[in-house]
Amino acid sequence: YVPDGLNDPLVTGDAETLGALNNFINSEGCLSDARGSIIDRHACRTRWVNRLDLHFLQEIALPGWDHRLELTFDIENLTNLIDNDWGRQSSFLQPFNAPVVDVAINDQGQYVYSNFREPVETVSTIPSVWKMQFGIRYRF
Repeated sequence: YVPDGLNDPLVTGDAETLGALNNFINSEGCLSDARGSIIDRHACRTRWVNRLDLHFLQEIALPGWDHRLELTFDIENLTNLIDNDWGRQSSFLQPFNAPVVDVAINDQGQYVYSNFREPVETVSTIPSVWKMQFGIRYRF
């Protein structure tokens, strides 16, 4: 349940947790749009990842034969080669369903929120996520 605001009658908890949760909800468009309702699973998504791969192929005919030599050059994730901040996928710490707040339901049917944890967005720990390769193929 996404609280309608700080004075939502369906929600209770300590002021610090509710304030931090309210600020977090305001910062996330998908959550603020769902105020006062139970949000669908996987309703919030991470940002798009842009990746561009490059492939060159040159075929060379071998004189006097019906054989060919193919030379290839590939760059996977060219955008990351150009700029380290591009072509990287960022995500929240695993597991994907890590709660930002603990919740229980009291005897009055209110959601009791406690222990707010700011989600930590991480970027893949691989120092570089681009790859370059050369290839040679002999066709006969």
